[in-house]
Amino acid sequence: MPLKPTTNSLKKAQMQQAAIETATNSLLSKLKRGMRSDAVTDLVKFVLDESGNMCALLGILEHPEHHQKVQVQKAAWVLHRAFQSDPRGLFAHRQALSHALDATDDTSVMREILKTLASPIWLDLESEDRRSDILQLALDLLHVPTFPIAVHYAAMQIIQTRAKTSRDEAEAAKAIRVLMAGLREQNALFKCAAKHEARIQKRINR
Repeated sequence: MPLKPTTNSLKKAQMQQAAIETATNSLLSKLKRGMRSDAVTDLVKFVLDESGNMCALLGILEHPEHHQKVQVQKAAWVLHRAFQSDPRGLFAHRQALSHALDATDDTSVMREILKTLASPIWLDLESEDRRSDILQLALDLLHVPTFPIAVHYAAMQIIQTRAKTSRDEAEAAKAIRVLMAGLREQNALFKCAAKHEARIQKRINR
């Protein structure tokens, strides 16, 4: 008798894994260049319909080495659009988002994940360790001027939502000044950075 729950649990886990593999194969066949807007809408609905489908999408992002570059890039694109459509679909997957971020060296994928994590909606859902980790990553990104502008924008949004202590704010202001110093001209990114730095400095001076 004691073995029955274990056997049932194993079968359930096997069925869930099989469903995720099926969803993964379905996603991979559709994640490609030239995706039409209606195809993206269909994929967003697909991953939001079932938690297992979202797990499949995140699995592609967590293991980019197993997939074509374009498939991973499009997966990140679908991820952000799914979050925009219904953030609740990702609430249970905060750890997987961190894993996906750690796994990528593709700046376009990083951009979409950062844009997803930049939302203040995560503040009540993530642990202090995760808040600290994502803040540190955002600060580090501002020290690399060669990253795409969209990555820097997302990093500054994360800083605005995650810098809580006076030490955090001092480090944030310093990192933003480093970014500004590395820009060759006072472009839109420079002006945005200046506004972020001014807001943080105002909080520090209170």
